[in-house]
Amino acid sequence: MAFLISCVSNKDDLKEISMEFYPSFVHDTKFTIDLKNRTIEQYQYQSSIAYVDSSAPPTKYHGFSGYPIRYRDTLIVYYKKTFQINKSDLNKFLQVLHKNKLDSNITHHLDGLLDGVSFKLNTISIKNDTFSLKSNCTDRDENKLEYKYLDPFFELANATIKDYKGICIVEDLQNHFSPGLRIKLMSNEPLEYRIWGTISNCRNDNPELLEFLKRLPNDKPIIFDLRNGSFSPCLYELFDEYGNKKKIFYYSMEDNQWAKIKLKNSFKTKEQVMKAIANMQCSPKGSLLLE
Repeated sequence: MAFLISCVSNKDDLKEISMEFYPSFVHDTKFTIDLKNRTIEQYQYQSSIAYVDSSAPPTKYHGFSGYPIRYRDTLIVYYKKTFQINKSDLNKFLQVLHKNKLDSNITHHLDGLLDGVSFKLNTISIKNDTFSLKSNCTDRDENKLEYKYLDPFFELANATIKDYKGICIVEDLQNHFSPGLRIKLMSNEPLEYRIWGTISNCRNDNPELLEFLKRLPNDKPIIFDLRNGSFSPCLYELFDEYGNKKKIFYYSMEDNQWAKIKLKNSFKTKEQVMKAIANMQCSPKGSLLLE
C-alpha cells in the first residue's frame, strides 16, 4: 500500500488536486479536482487484466501444476463522471491543505501488509511544483498527518458527489479507514438516514450508536436507507427494540434481505416506504408491521 500527498506552499497557487485509491480486490478510483472550474471528476478503472499463459511451460506451486498467470496492460473504464463543487466546501478543503502544508518529501511505509487500501494524493501548483507524502499507515488516528487529509477529502467528496453509484464508490473506499459511526443524514423532510459500510460489534460496544438511536424523534417517521450498508447480526435486537419505541422504516436491496430477518417495516424501495408511511398516518393505530 502506498499513499502520496503533494502540497505546495500557498493554496492560491494550486491548479489541480488528485486523489487515487488502490483497494485490494476492487477497481482503482481516481478523483481529480480542477480548481479553476471548481469541479471534481470521479473515475473508476482497471489498468490491466490477468490471463492464463497456456503457451508457457506449466509451473508447480505447493504440489500443484498449472500454467502461469500473466498480466496485460488494458484500460477498462467502469465509471466516469464530473461534479460541480460548492465554493465554500472547496475553500474549506483548501484551507486544510494550506494549514498542513508539506515542505519536503516524506515516506511512511509498513512492511508485511497483504491487503487493505493504498491511496495517492497529488497537489499541483500552477508552476507544476509538488511535495509528497507516501504512506500505507492507515490505522485510525486523527493526529496522523494522513488523516488530516483523508477526513477532509471524504467530507468534500460526500458533499459534492450526488450520483448514486458514485456515492457508493466513495462510501466503499471510506469504509477502509474506520471513520466512526457509519450513518449520515440524507434529508430532514422526510427524516432519512443512510447506513453505509458495516456497523460491527454488538450493543455494549456501540455507545455512539446507542446515543444516536436514543436521540431519534418519537413523533415522526424515520427512514433508514440500507442499500449499501449492514450491521452485525447481534444488533438486530437493538434496532428492533427502537423500532418498537419509534416509527422506524427501512429500505434496502433488491432481495429485501432485511425483511427476511423480520426487521419491522422493512421494504424493497423508498417508494414503498413512503406509501407505508402514508397508510400509517391514515391508520387509527398509527403503526405498521411487515410480516
